[in-house]
Amino acid sequence: MGLDYLATVLLNGVSFGVLLILAALGLSIYWALMDVINLAHAAFIAWGAYISYSLMQICGFWFALIVGMVIMAGIGALLYAGIIKRIVGRMPAHSILFTFGIALVLIELLKVFWGVYPKSIHLPQELASVIPIGDFSYPFYRLFIIGVGLLVVVGLWSFLEKTNVGIAVRAALENKEIVAALGINIPRLYLLIFGIGTGLAGLAGFIAAPIVAVDYEMGWHFLLLSFVLVVTGGVGSLGGICLAGIILGILYAAVALITPQLASAVVFAAMFITIAALPRGILGRGM
Repeated sequence: MGLDYLATVLLNGVSFGVLLILAALGLSIYWALMDVINLAHAAFIAWGAYISYSLMQICGFWFALIVGMVIMAGIGALLYAGIIKRIVGRMPAHSILFTFGIALVLIELLKVFWGVYPKSIHLPQELASVIPIGDFSYPFYRLFIIGVGLLVVVGLWSFLEKTNVGIAVRAALENKEIVAALGINIPRLYLLIFGIGTGLAGLAGFIAAPIVAVDYEMGWHFLLLSFVLVVTGGVGSLGGICLAGIILGILYAAVALITPQLASAVVFAAMFITIAALPRGILGRGM
């Protein structure tokens, strides 16, 4: 086992882990702040990929990257205002069944608008190259994924730590009643957070698409692994999700190079072990 092999496993694992982190961040915030276990997140990931794919045909990759995420954030805000807000505060089983139904409807709409056949995204030349790292070459796009993930995590951390709205979000995680008593509009806060989470799901779908192809079922795989990250890292824990994403991403990549069929099973086994040892996750609950 040479250094090239180890470096490939490490970089593949980190890039895949970053995709899972982007997919899991919104899911975690919904769960922690609103007690909504959102299975429609799978559809949001797929919709983000399809919308950005269509935008890319017209205006190119970079336009699709930004505008697709914004459109998905808007769709998420509209869905919250029209539908999702009705299940906030109910039993978890209600949100699971309700959002599963929404996911099925949204995925059927994907088939209506874009058909059932997978779509391919062709990267711009500057992202499709390979770069030399030591004695081997590595796809630049996977390094780009890591860079995007780093920017998103730093941006989200700055939002939560440095802005008044972010501070209100973190306070609401601890005690919503006190935050409401201070005059902060909790439903409007939920609307904003749901939009951000949906936008991040759309971003994850689009940047994953050149690797896994644009397909109406692509979101389910990411949703399952996102739940693993949320539970392993800690519900609502930004640092915990990032740490879990990198560790589980590397574990997934290492197993996938040997026996791809067992990669997901090993990740789930790691989740069970973590829950048994650390029921609140690696870093516990809270942003």
